[in-house]
Amino acid sequence: MKSPMTGVGVNQKREDKATSDSSPDSSFFQTPLYFRNLVEVSPYGFCVVDKNRNILYLNQTGRDICGNNLFNAASEKDKAVIEAAWQRIVLHPEQPVSFRYRIKDTLEEELWIEAIGKNMLSDAAIHAIVMQFRTSTNYIQSPEEEGGLAVKFSQLFNAGIIGIFVSKFDGTFIEANDAFLSLIGYTREELKQGKVQRDILTPPEYQPVSEEAVAKLQEGGKATTYEKVYLHKNGHPIPVLIAVSRIEGTEDVCVGFVLDISERKNIEKRKDQFLNLVSHELKTPLTSMILFLQMLEHYVQRNKHHEYHVLLEKMKNQMGKMIALINNLLDVSKLQSHELPFTMKNFPIAQAVSEVVSVVSHMTVTHTITIRGKTDAIVYGDKERIEQVLVNVLLNAIKFSPAANKVIVSYRVHGKYISITIQDFGIGIDKKDQKKIFERFYRVETDSNATYPGFGLGLYIAEQIVKKHGGSLTVKSTKGKGSLFSLSLPTV
Repeated sequence: MKSPMTGVGVNQKREDKATSDSSPDSSFFQTPLYFRNLVEVSPYGFCVVDKNRNILYLNQTGRDICGNNLFNAASEKDKAVIEAAWQRIVLHPEQPVSFRYRIKDTLEEELWIEAIGKNMLSDAAIHAIVMQFRTSTNYIQSPEEEGGLAVKFSQLFNAGIIGIFVSKFDGTFIEANDAFLSLIGYTREELKQGKVQRDILTPPEYQPVSEEAVAKLQEGGKATTYEKVYLHKNGHPIPVLIAVSRIEGTEDVCVGFVLDISERKNIEKRKDQFLNLVSHELKTPLTSMILFLQMLEHYVQRNKHHEYHVLLEKMKNQMGKMIALINNLLDVSKLQSHELPFTMKNFPIAQAVSEVVSVVSHMTVTHTITIRGKTDAIVYGDKERIEQVLVNVLLNAIKFSPAANKVIVSYRVHGKYISITIQDFGIGIDKKDQKKIFERFYRVETDSNATYPGFGLGLYIAEQIVKKHGGSLTVKSTKGKGSLFSLSLPTV
């Protein structure tokens, strides 16, 4: 943080101007002498500052309180408060801005300062920022008052429980606590030198995440909790969870809270490795079982034991479900390790939809699947993976609408995107569940306590596949009236 005030030559200026009604430094000194004398004996500190934060005038009370450095004497704990206040003063002309902070007096004891500043740079008679301040002990004696919140925040800031920073929207870090600096491996001196920058800390692949957070700050004043990666000073990545909020009264200053989630990510990685191992181990005996089942089928047909056909069909269906579950586990593992293969090429999306609807229609005797509308849109992607997404959503639509008998598939063009919407008339999804259904292993709970088979992986895999294609998978639903899933893909 740059020094707000320098205080250079304050005493000399005051003495030189005492007998003059004008000053080349500030129009303030053109005021009548008796007004300046009143300010000099005021019980309040009084200060005039230029737009570069240089002190043009500081009265005797002000010098008694803090010497010649009103802001530079501030405690390290409150420099972020001062920076935020200065931003508010500069950005809101003619609007008084109150703030409180701590300083060290001449005996190195901590004092609270109550200050109020007003931007009068546009006033031709003043052309400066005017400040008035006084000492206060309220915040030590009465922690339940408003100042107590500042003390509590300061305690949180320095507690080391969570990383906290204050930064500008352009990515310049103004202040940070020890926990945050320890997390990223930089020193406080490097922070003051401006070496801690968001772009330096953020890997290229996570730059869009940071840009989206800044856009949310500009629009709504806060960025909801999101995950990203910071680069430690020595280069190793640190996965973190971040929440950021604009400081009230400022245009481009925010406070951020950072939680190191490295351990959680390591646990997830080990879990994915376990799933991958288990899936491969299960697939080996299952392949043998399928082979034996086929041999048994041939034997039954050859010897005309037709009474066993029903049992064999049931075995095949159950094995099909088991294969689907294992494939889902493998896909999740590959997605997490970025090893899921994609074969990208141009293909007509209507053809893929038609083929999937035909296949799924043969898998159900309870529902009719209808395609409404036509499209000649061409999509660049992995046709089989997109079909996998469509199959998953269609089967879900059938599974979660047991009392209905139809599912509607339709097209909608918006700009350079084509949306395939799949509408069912089933149990619907509660609002609290709609944001979570794309999470791994998440299963919706129903009021009737009805159970539905599955690991809660299908929609997670589907959304990840769609994201790999630069698209989105969303849902709109009303409890008890059904759901509308939209698969949006960029067109060629």
